[in-house]
Amino acid sequence: MRSIGVLISGIIALLSALSVPLFFINSGVIEKYMYQSYPMQVAENYTGGSVYSSFNDPYGDDNGEGTLTYPDNKYWQRMNTLDIIRYVVHKPVTDGKWSSQKVFWQLDITLGALDNPLNAPAGFTHPAIHIYIDIDGQKSGSTTTAEPECEMVQFCKEHPWDYYVDINGFSTTGKLKSAEGKYEKEFPFYLDKKNNTIIARLPLEKDGLLNILDGRATAHYVLVGAYSQLDNGHFMKVQPGNSTTVCGCGAKCMLSPKVYDMLTPESHSQRDMLNSYNVTSCTPATIYPVIANGKEVKSTVTPMVSLEELKAAAEKEVASEPEPESIEDILSGDKSQTDKMVELFKANHIDKAEELAQTILAEDSDNAVVLAYSGSISAIRGGQATSIMDAVGCVQKAYEIFDKAEKLMSTEQELLQLYLNRGNVSLIVPEAVFHKSQLGAEDFEKAGNIYLSMGNEYKPEAGESFYNAGKCLENVDSKIQAEIMFSRAAAIPNLKATTRYELAKMGYIGSN
Repeated sequence: MRSIGVLISGIIALLSALSVPLFFINSGVIEKYMYQSYPMQVAENYTGGSVYSSFNDPYGDDNGEGTLTYPDNKYWQRMNTLDIIRYVVHKPVTDGKWSSQKVFWQLDITLGALDNPLNAPAGFTHPAIHIYIDIDGQKSGSTTTAEPECEMVQFCKEHPWDYYVDINGFSTTGKLKSAEGKYEKEFPFYLDKKNNTIIARLPLEKDGLLNILDGRATAHYVLVGAYSQLDNGHFMKVQPGNSTTVCGCGAKCMLSPKVYDMLTPESHSQRDMLNSYNVTSCTPATIYPVIANGKEVKSTVTPMVSLEELKAAAEKEVASEPEPESIEDILSGDKSQTDKMVELFKANHIDKAEELAQTILAEDSDNAVVLAYSGSISAIRGGQATSIMDAVGCVQKAYEIFDKAEKLMSTEQELLQLYLNRGNVSLIVPEAVFHKSQLGAEDFEKAGNIYLSMGNEYKPEAGESFYNAGKCLENVDSKIQAEIMFSRAAAIPNLKATTRYELAKMGYIGSN
């Protein structure tokens, strides 16, 4: 049974209370009134060519075959630094006038986090990234790793790799090699710290990757290990599991893959692939690639289910919501005045909630919880205003109240209420006028992290908070950061049905 009480148990319903139609939500009048905007359009090729295929990988699956943990030392305190979130294959660039490279092929890999406690020259410490690329199907290539006993995997026979990409933070250039060893080239890569993204620009040369200019599909194995200067291929050794035993070859072999995360095709499971080694025959795990064929793919963490089933579950969840308590029942209950104000608010008795809030603040102007809800009430009043100036004034007043409340917060439970109140207002008010979506994303992410720290029963609220953070980030066109938040939400197994349905429609939860 939940122990935090009414203040937190009802707060996630805040968004429904804020759904009172705001005067300026569906109107362009206010934007024109405030200013005229002339957005700068940046050609896609300035970011490395238009996107050919993109792949989303589940958040939080950076545990390899299911048991790997990060090294236990002070340099590995930041989580998700080995967690693939997104991989993008761009169309080749053939006339890069803005770049020192005129002809190149750009690949982007986004991780859950980046950190550099060892001051590596490229700006990140932890991941060793290997990308194996098949450009011609079964015509040529290799099914074994570029370095012996490195990743401890083998590649499927249908897609032997032709080129190998090696990136780590302790080198300022990456290495591109062919399977037969005749071609080897260094290439530049760049760090997009804001989006936790490493950008590789591979040369397109006659003896190398030039053939991809014909628009062919290519197969990609994207593997991340923990960087080690001393180990083969810079993939750190992992703690041996049950695979360390006497194999069919008669020797003690370590067959556990040293892969923390990999880009997984929709038809396969990361855990199943990395656990597919065979002790009897002494063969490593077989893995399969993703296919870049001009489509966007979102790998999922849940079994495929019918979108109609998810919709029906969401509708049932909404229909089963209890009717809000009456004003009389709330005020007659044995609760504190602050609790009653919150209950009135979440039951959408906004006038009475405002009246009680004013009474409480007249006696205690520093009641942080009541201030947090008063900020939301002020924003709602903006939605009911009949003039632009009044609408804007109410919202600006809301943020002034939120700022005061934040300075008075003393516990995580109080901060949680501030983050959700301010986050919901930031999600709803027009970004073009108030520029609060980034703040809303930060508030929702903080709220989600607090919910996670409160135990499993609060995980659904954490997932909803991460989802809302993603929606805020979409408002500021931060696509990559939004995808990270949606992936974090989708990784939570016991989400509310409504959130699951929304994520399924977006492709982050499997549906058919």
